[in-house]
Amino acid sequence: MYGRLSSVKIKEWLDWMMESTEVNGILRWIERSKLSQFRKEVLYVVMVALVYQVWRSRNGLLWNSKVPKETQVTYLTKEEVKRRIIHVWPKNVSTGDKEWFSNIVKL
Repeated sequence: MYGRLSSVKIKEWLDWMMESTEVNGILRWIERSKLSQFRKEVLYVVMVALVYQVWRSRNGLLWNSKVPKETQVTYLTKEEVKRRIIHVWPKNVSTGDKEWFSNIVKL
């Protein structure tokens, strides 16, 4: 439930024009895309953060009977991505990639 809805929201956030909402399909798309290495790495971080937040939400539901909103899962994923990428910013990032990243982290 959370995974599919959140992946749709994340794809809207990143302006992805792909049909797949399955993790394997999205990872395959990232791998085969002709994006810069920096953008691919950001997209991989997005997927890792999304999977973690969905897992965390399902555990919260199972063990604590807490039902988080889908928007909360999406928001936490965005914040995690922003925090992780800024923390490990690579030395050589093109101007275009810097602009792209600054545009997507504006929440």
